[in-house]
Amino acid sequence: MLRAVEKNPRIEMMLRKIGIVLFFLMAFQMEAAETVIDREMTVIRGDFKEVHYLVPETARISRLQGSFTCKGGFYDDISFYVFTKDQYVRWYSHYPYKSLFKLEKKKEGKFEIPAVGGETYYFVFDNFFSTVSNKQVKLQVKLIPAQK
Repeated sequence: MLRAVEKNPRIEMMLRKIGIVLFFLMAFQMEAAETVIDREMTVIRGDFKEVHYLVPETARISRLQGSFTCKGGFYDDISFYVFTKDQYVRWYSHYPYKSLFKLEKKKEGKFEIPAVGGETYYFVFDNFFSTVSNKQVKLQVKLIPAQK
């Protein structure tokens, strides 16, 4: 079998390419983005829904990247916020707050925020402005490791 590999240049070239790819993957310890949230939900009229995610301590400094789409109502729109735990508590308690990311009355949106290991992030869909229509929302979030 080994002699057949040595005599076949195609197989030999393919094995070299595989070896090079494995070398670079191990050398740079490349980590792929991991989908951490992939949910569909209904946000009732005059209400909100939140989804939270605790970034693992091992992630250190990374990024959360995601998108959402909304359907329902006259304009298919919803307001969207991203908060840390402390920011979310302030928003929920009707105190002055700052969000990491905010889109108001949008049909869809994309975001990317820095994320720190050990921190919980809240993704909030706010439908308080709608007195008639429920909204169907799809949220996808990926954790992207920091570049080394």
